[in-house]
Amino acid sequence: MIHVRISGIKASSPLASVVLFACLFSSCNRIPKEYREFLDLSPAQQREAMKKLPPNRRIDFYLAGMRYVEPPQIELADDIAREGKPVLPILVQRLREEKDETNQLDIMFVFEAMHQRFYRLNQEPDIVNLLRKTTDGMKDSWHKQRGEEILKYIETDQLPDLEKTLGNINN
Repeated sequence: MIHVRISGIKASSPLASVVLFACLFSSCNRIPKEYREFLDLSPAQQREAMKKLPPNRRIDFYLAGMRYVEPPQIELADDIAREGKPVLPILVQRLREEKDETNQLDIMFVFEAMHQRFYRLNQEPDIVNLLRKTTDGMKDSWHKQRGEEILKYIETDQLPDLEKTLGNINN
């Protein structure tokens, strides 16, 4: 039997144990309702659904795909990045407003995907400066390192040393 304290009330019945486990292990409760159906779609269906969303909502659904499912839905970055230059003002605004470092890094990955496959960003000094400022403000060392790698890639087209990055993740 599990003893649980909820708002100052002690519960030690079998029913309380079942409710606790249901809450802890139910992934449905973890994913906000507005994203649940989308994240249950196949990758092809997700791409089709993304096309119907305005750019700002695409970013919301991409961030949900990065946060709430395993493995993260990283390919959704392309659904934003392929818009190229027209989506830059929205990405810039979202990155400036974002306080969570994980979300900042996920948005920076959209910039990286854009630079790699859809629109070259190394000739956009405002973008490079924003990425630098964001990276400089990061406190978590892994986030900061990955942000620096994205920035370096956009500035120089030099891809990060994958072995070094993976080695740092494992340590």
